[in-house]
Parts: sequence; C-alpha cells; structure tokens
Amino acid sequence: MTDPALSSRQTKTVDDVLRRFEATFPPPGDEKRHFHGVYYRNTVAVKDDLEAGLFVDPAWLEPWDVVFANLYLDALEAWSRGERPSLPWQVAFEAADDPAISPLVHVLIGLNAHLNYDLPQALLAVVTDEEFTDAALIRRRYRDFKHIDDIVVRRVKEEDLELQRVEEPGDRTLFDRMMTPLNRLASKRFLQEARYKVWRNAIELSKARRLGPEAYAARLRELEELCRGKVADLTRPGKVLVRLGVEGYGVLLGPPTATGLGNPAAWPADVLRAFDRFKTCEYATVTRRGTPVCHPLTPYVGEDGRTLAVSCGLTSPAKAERARRNPKVCLLYSNPTGSGILDPPVVVVYGTAAVRDWDLQRNTDRYIRWSLQKVPAPWRGIPRPWMRRLDWYWSRIWIEVTPERILWWPGGRLDDPPLRWEGPAGTTRPESDPPPAGRQPPAWREAGPDWPARAARVARDFPPPVVTVMDPDGWPVPFRAVSCTADSEGFDLRMPAGKPVATVGPGCVTFQRHDPDFRDYENAIYTGEVNAGGDAVAFTVERALPDISLTGSWVKRARGFVSNARLVRGRVAMEAARRGQPPPKIRIPRYW
Repeated sequence: MTDPALSSRQTKTVDDVLRRFEATFPPPGDEKRHFHGVYYRNTVAVKDDLEAGLFVDPAWLEPWDVVFANLYLDALEAWSRGERPSLPWQVAFEAADDPAISPLVHVLIGLNAHLNYDLPQALLAVVTDEEFTDAALIRRRYRDFKHIDDIVVRRVKEEDLELQRVEEPGDRTLFDRMMTPLNRLASKRFLQEARYKVWRNAIELSKARRLGPEAYAARLRELEELCRGKVADLTRPGKVLVRLGVEGYGVLLGPPTATGLGNPAAWPADVLRAFDRFKTCEYATVTRRGTPVCHPLTPYVGEDGRTLAVSCGLTSPAKAERARRNPKVCLLYSNPTGSGILDPPVVVVYGTAAVRDWDLQRNTDRYIRWSLQKVPAPWRGIPRPWMRRLDWYWSRIWIEVTPERILWWPGGRLDDPPLRWEGPAGTTRPESDPPPAGRQPPAWREAGPDWPARAARVARDFPPPVVTVMDPDGWPVPFRAVSCTADSEGFDLRMPAGKPVATVGPGCVTFQRHDPDFRDYENAIYTGEVNAGGDAVAFTVERALPDISLTGSWVKRARGFVSNARLVRGRVAMEAARRGQPPPKIRIPRYW
C-alpha cells in the first residue's frame, strides 16, 4: 500500500508527510478515503502557512505536525497489513465497512480518533516534561497549537462542500441540509473543546511520564479506552452532530487512580477498587485534647500514585491543622454508594499526613478539575459565573496521606478478621508545609442546639454510622457499626466482631448519606465518650459538630450555598494572607 521509501522513520518534513499521504490514499470505494482526503488537504494548508511565516515557532511546529501525521499513517498501514492498531483506530477502520455511515460521519470518526488519542502523544513527543512547566514557552506552543485549529476551522465550509460532492443520495436528509450552517458552527465549537481537553490530557500524560514508563503506559491505556468509547459512540445511528453538541466531542482523563498509574506503591489489588472509585471516605484526625474527629470527605489518589489525598476548604482549615499538629490519621472506605463496585471491600488506612497549602492557586485549580470530574452531577446546569462566586467552597487545602498500614475485609465481611498490608521499610514520609502565621479563627458554623431531635432522625433514617476511637498507638481508627439506635444521652451501637480496635474511650460518631451522583448529601457528627468496649457499646454525646449538608431541591441547595457565602465573606482573603499569598482565582473550566 505504501512506497517503501515513505516510512515514519524517514518522514521528516511536511513535504515528506504529503508524499506519504499520496502513497497511502485509499482506493475508490474505500470509505477511509474521506478522512484521508480531508487530512491531506488540511496538511497542504498547514504547509502554506508555514511557508508564509504565520506560526510563532515553525522550527517546533513542523516536527510536531510530522509526528502527529505519522501516528495516523502508521495506524492506517498497520490495518492494511492485517495488524491491529490502537483501539480508537480499530473502531474507526472497522466503521469504514458500514455502508450506513455517511462521508461526513466517517470524517468525524477519523478526526475524533486522531485528535483525542494521537494528538496528546504527538505533543509529548516534542514537548519535554520540563517544558510543560515553563509557562512562557507553553503559551507560545499553545498559540501554534491553536493556529492549527484555526486552519481547520477556516476550511470547514470548503471541506463540507467537498464531502457533498462525494455523498450518495440520501446521505443528507432535508433536516441535515437545513442544519448545514449550524453544523459548520458546531464543528468550530467541537475543535475548541477538543483543543482544551487534548492539552489537559497531554499535561496528565506528562505527569505520569515523570513517574516512570509503567505509570505512563497505564495512563495511556486509560486514554485509549476513553477514546475507543467515544469513537464507538459516533458509529451509532442517529444525528451525530446533535449528539456531539449534547455530549461533547473530546474526552478528558479523570483524576489519577492507583490502577491508572500502574500501582507504583504495590497496594493490594482488592483495595485499589475502593481507592480509585469510592466517592466518599471517612477521614479521622485527633484534637489537642486527644479526641478523635471523623469527617466524610471525597477521596482521591495522589498525583504520585503513592499517597491518598483529601481536601478541606481554606475557610474551614481545622481538618488540616489537626493533621499538621499530629500527622497520624486514618481513612475508612466503607460506603460504596455511586462507585459501581460489586462486592466491595471495607478498607481502613493508617497513614501519615502531610498538609499542602504553600500554593493555594495550584490547590484550588487541582480541586476544581478533579471534583468536577469525580462528582459532576451537582454542578450540571449551573452557570460558570455563579460557580466562580463560590470562592469559599473552591479554595482548598490538600492533605496527602502516605499509607503505613492497610486493613481490609474482602466483600465487606466485617465479622471476619481483616487482611493486612504493611508499608515497606524505607517509605518516604513527606512533612507538612509550614503552618500559617497568626491565630486560627473560630469556626464560622455552629451546630444546632437541639441535637437529640436530629440524632433520633439520622439514627433511624441513615445507614449505620462510623465510630472512631483511639488505639493504643495513637491512631484515630474509624469503623462502621452494624446497627444504631438513639436515646436521650446519645446512641446505642452494635459493632462487628472483626473491628480492629476496642471501642472504648473518647470517640466520634459520624453519620453520612449521599445519593449515587451526589446531588443530595447530609452529614451529622457527634463527639463524646464510648462507655463500653464489647460488640454492644453506648456512646454519650458531648457535642454536635457543625457540618455542610446539601439536601432538597436545586433551589434549596443553591440558597444554602449563598447563605454560607455570606457567613464566610472575607475569610478566603484572610486565610490566604495568613499564608502570605493572594486569594486564589476561581477558574472554572469551560469543558469538564
């Protein structure tokens, strides 16, 4: 199919790329020719702009364009030899045998596979990991990156007319013809979305590449599977452009997972499912008085794949400051709601915490990206300007936890003894960032005085709570009860036989529920004393802690956010100033 002189190793210039395109042009009757022809003509346009000096850095642009084109041409040649290319290209080339797919959709399929899967790899081939951290250089690269899209957008109308000349009768319905002007506008929007997501994915792949070849290969497999799914979706019958307008054209790598980074810490396989997919965990710390406090938080895997990460609001720093003073913390993964895991384990992590608040802007950007991807449903339909006003919510402190010991109960069988993993000798335990200057302000929320009425409701309507007590080595160990009833003094609880610690002494009882997509959630947290140490225990409430719960209709939840914003007005600036930093900007991405 290809002139032997035209191989990817010998293709060095755009002229070489064009000759390789010409030598590999699919024959008449082969539906792959539609994308191939569009790509060829756009490459001619890139060559023209290169010769006209319209790129910021043509010495960088040309090698990148060559690498990018070779990824497609290599896949095409592999398919022609009967070999299997990457998964997105397998789906795209298989679709060429479907006579029901129009030339326009064939172009969209090929473009989707090439942009979403090949383009991040092409960027990594010509941008080093160090260069990804050079803001000025990346801005120049991004301008050339955008100029390529401008070329494609400039040619949308001409390419659409070219496709109409080769379409068969019936390929475009009357509705399709009426929608042609809008389709051209939509194509421009798709490219803008894809450009943003491709760049984000390239950054995520660069981070994985820094961790080593295994982490990079695992993250690339994750991207490959996402792209395969998106290309497969384009092959379904129906109005593809309308569907893309609703669902989006690009794909976005989610927050890092232990599996997606190749499990560099060698954690047990059974617990990876919980670390990667649970939407909540219980995070336990210790107060100055030695009382454990346990809050439900959204858990993540750290960027290095060796830590677990949770966050707290900059305006509510107590969860972080307790860990800064006493880095012995525990995480409990026991509520699989929304994870999609069948037969999930229950996992307790004993870890050493490191508080990260030296770069509040980076913290906030990271939280916005990760949380919108992990729990997007609560934010669907909310205008971005409204979201940007919630600085008190988005501004974040991160707590990174290095596991020292992991206990887990396969299948959640809590009456059995747990399995155990110990951190290897020589494990690195990073220290927290220095504490902020000045005194920590008091809490801006207070629990209601009538705690018994609420306690009776949550004991009746919520899943059994998490009970947290101190173990002899100073760890605040959380574990879920089997059952719970409320009385005038507190709670009567039954604990499972496999609990890892005697339930007696200062303690915390934490109730939490959320629906699978997190549109509705409620917490109730009480500190006090556990008065017996067997399977049946009595808990005497001393204090009800304030919490943030969002329940009810969208209007009610929005009203709650606005009310909280009034209570914390000025706190973001004050807490940032204590750390010698400006308040972080709230940068909500256009596409997530």
